[in-house]
Amino acid sequence: MSGSYSCNLLFDLIHTEAAEAVAEYGSDFYKGMPVLTVNQFGKGKAWYVASSPDAEFLVDFLQTVCEEAGVEPLLAVPEGVETTERVKDGQTYLFVLNHNNEEATIELKDSQYKEVLTDEQVSGNLVLKEKGVLILAKV
Repeated sequence: MSGSYSCNLLFDLIHTEAAEAVAEYGSDFYKGMPVLTVNQFGKGKAWYVASSPDAEFLVDFLQTVCEEAGVEPLLAVPEGVETTERVKDGQTYLFVLNHNNEEATIELKDSQYKEVLTDEQVSGNLVLKEKGVLILAKV
C-alpha cells in the first residue's frame, strides 16, 4: 500500500498508545492524525481503520494483510464470484457462487473435482450460469 486514498463519512480521532500508526489523514482538521493502526499481540495483529475508506484502499489493504498472513485465494475467479471451502470427515468441498447477472468462467487448476449435484468429474475451465452455484468435492 502506498500513495493516497479517499475516505468520507467517518473520521475517528484516535491516539495510538500501544499501537503503531501505519497511515495518517492527509488534509483538513484531521491532518497528521492516525487513520490506520496496527497493534501486535502475541502471534497476532489487530488492525484499526479509523475512517470509511474508498474501495481502492480496501482492495489494497486486504491484499497486503492476506499476503503477509500467507492467505491465498481458493481459485482465481472473476469479480462477483464467491468461493468457500468446507471440510467434513476428511472430504473437501468447494462452493462456487456466481452473484453476477451473466455467466462466468472459472478455471480449476491442478485438482480433480466431482460436481456433487450431477456426480460428474470436472476439471479445467467451467462455465457457471448467471446466479449459478457449483458444489464440488475434491477427488
